[in-house]
Amino acid sequence: MTSLEELYLSGNPLVGGIPETWEKRLHGIGMSRLGLVGSIPISMGIHLGSLCYPSMDNNDLEGVIPEQFRLMEETTMEINLQNNGLLMGSHSPQPS
Repeated sequence: MTSLEELYLSGNPLVGGIPETWEKRLHGIGMSRLGLVGSIPISMGIHLGSLCYPSMDNNDLEGVIPEQFRLMEETTMEINLQNNGLLMGSHSPQPS
């Protein structure tokens, strides 16, 4: 698929991690409620800088949101990462 621009898989019973390799032409990606586990790959923020609507809410993602991915906020219209175990920044929260 050399011209794929949007990929919406939301709500399908897929399980696993987020791939490391992405097509740079993607503008929209929907991966909500898929059962994704693990962390967001740094490569996703690097290769998908033109995304307008990245949606990965309601999964089991963990770890820190990569700086490259957070910088996409300047060019995207909406980033949805709700209901995951993700942290902003490079440090874990301090125990209370």
